[in-house]
Amino acid sequence: MVEAKSGGRTITRGGDTEEAKLEVCLQKLADKTHLLYFTGSKSIVGGYKGAPTGLADITARIDRQGTGNVQFQVGDESYAGVVFPPDADPADILQGLRDSFANGTLVRLQ
Repeated sequence: MVEAKSGGRTITRGGDTEEAKLEVCLQKLADKTHLLYFTGSKSIVGGYKGAPTGLADITARIDRQGTGNVQFQVGDESYAGVVFPPDADPADILQGLRDSFANGTLVRLQ
């Protein structure tokens, strides 16, 4: 179901601090997963225009990069990314972000 592939945006390896921020963002995203499927770029959770996370670091966010592409970013770095088809299950997308963070690679759901 989840296959990691190289290519696409470079994913920066994160540490414990970034992982903790990812988990907070994923918790906030859990009830907004319908926003994963829209078109156009937008911070869904965190950042300056996404749903507030409660984190002191306002730059920690999950951004929709366009249709079928979401990334977890802090500042100018991407620490996780998932490319997915329109019928992908939201739980698979969230797990894909976790897998991407753990592996340091972009994850493509098939």
